[in-house]
This record gives sequence, C-alpha cells and structure tokens, in this order.
Amino acid sequence: MSTELVRVGLIGAGYAGAIHASRLQRCVAARVVGVCDPLVDRAEALAGPLGARSFSDYREIGDVDCLYICTPPHQHAEIVRFALENRTPFLLEKPLAPDLATANALADALRPRPVITAVGYQWRYRADVDAVRTFLEGRPILLANLRWIDTRPSAPWWGDVGLSGGQVIEQATHLLDLARVFLGEACDLAAAAHVGRTPMAQLPDTTAAHLAFRSGALATLMATCAAHAASQPSLELLTPYGSVTIYERAVTWSGEPPLVVPPPIDPYLAETEAFIAAVASCDASPIRVDFDEALRSHALACGVQAAAAAHIIGATDQ
Repeated sequence: MSTELVRVGLIGAGYAGAIHASRLQRCVAARVVGVCDPLVDRAEALAGPLGARSFSDYREIGDVDCLYICTPPHQHAEIVRFALENRTPFLLEKPLAPDLATANALADALRPRPVITAVGYQWRYRADVDAVRTFLEGRPILLANLRWIDTRPSAPWWGDVGLSGGQVIEQATHLLDLARVFLGEACDLAAAAHVGRTPMAQLPDTTAAHLAFRSGALATLMATCAAHAASQPSLELLTPYGSVTIYERAVTWSGEPPLVVPPPIDPYLAETEAFIAAVASCDASPIRVDFDEALRSHALACGVQAAAAAHIIGATDQ
C-alpha cells in the first residue's frame, strides 16, 4: 500500500462528508472510491466530482483501505462496529456517540480488534495551536474561558438530544478537548442549563459550567444555540504574563514577550494527511487523536452535559 493510493470509502455525504471529501481531493496519497448516503441524490452529487461510485447502504461500500464516518452521531456505533468486523481503519467525526455508554461500549469492542483510528478533533492539527503550546511551556495557566456562542444548526437531527447528544457533546467538545491539551485532566465540575428559548424543547439552549483541573487551573464554559448571531468559538487562557485566545481560525496574544504565530494551515487537510499516512504505513504515530484519546474528551463533555441536565432551569423560572 505504501506505493499505491489509499482507497477511501466515505460514509455520509452531508456537511461533514463534503468537508472531508474536498480535503481528500487535495491529498495526493488518497482516492475516494465510494460515497454512501441514504439520500441517493446526495451521495451521487458528492461522488461524481471524485470519480467515485455512490451507494445508499454502507455495507455495499466494497473493497476499501479505510473509512471516513461522517454520519450523525446516533449512527456512528453501527458503522464503527461494521469497520471493526472488517478490521478496516476509520476516521470518525466527533462526537463518538450521543452518550458516554455507547462510546464506552465501542471502546470495549475496539480493544480486541485493534485498527488504526482517528477522530475529528481538527484543532489539534493546527500549527498555531502548536506554537501556543510551545510558548506556554513553563508558564502556569491560571484561568480558561471556553465560549461557543451559536444559532441553531439546520440539521433536523441536531435538535434531538438523543440523536446529537446536545450542544456541549456535539459542538463544545472541541473546546473541552483543547482545554485538556493545555490544562490536563479535569478533576471537578458543576454545571447548569436552560431550556425553553428555542423550539427544541428537550434540548438545553444555554449551558454554563465551572471546571477544575488537576494542574490547578480553573475554567468556565459558556455555550448557547439561542444567540441572534454566531461568533467564533474560542478558548482564552489567562497566565501571569498575559492572555492568549485561540479562535477557530486565529490566535491572539496580549502580553510579554511577543508570541510569534505561524501562518494558518487547513486543519482538516492536516488531519487527513496524517490519517492517510498512518493507513498507508500501518503506523498510527502521525495521528494526534485516536479513539481512546477522543474518549477522554468525550467523557468530559458528557460529564458537563450530565451535570447540566441535573440543574435545568425552564423559561417559567426566570
């Protein structure tokens, strides 16, 4: 395989699938050979420019070297099990599942059948994030502020907590994953949520959480899907020397000494190149977030979600 193109099967031709398809087109070591989606027209539309075949059933994807699983979260488990049965490496979009129990069961199924895995925490592949990590070595982080301010996504499954997991698990998990990179593991948390500001009655529209980390740092998380307009998700890190804020597409620093940030790169492309290289070489070392590492971030997101669910404030309580 090291001298041939890696044959990719892409499952899910929606928003995430289209993002990964465009990066796979730019990856010289990969070739998408099949695209699967229950909506046949959507599968055909994505497969055509790739020169790939289209399918409505992922079990018909054929002979591939790896899978990209880009379906809604509640569909992940059955497709991951399909990959494990066939010992096929896979890149799974986050979150692992809408809940922790399902993710833990998948981890248990993975251990006796080890395959190369990657999970879509793309921020980990950013060169500017690497620069911030190097810059902050030896500098204590006192506080962190995690913000995900958004409107309601349009996907019909997103508003059902049983299908998506809710905003913290489906979206803010990116920030919690990055917080783990800089702060280590969390040791305590408390949270509350509000419902009733959107038509999604069962889904928290606003969540606030306080977290404590073993490193001694404290953090707050603010997330809402009821904002009038979306703003860039961000992780702000306060140190005795200044503060750095990591946005989805940029990094800012106020303090001394100056922070030199490299030019931005496409994290989706970097993630794809790492995963394809790992599959081609049967060496997982280029992958920054495999299933087990993603499970730690997923468990933290589920912990916040569970704590918030225990302290729900309804619109009538205002």
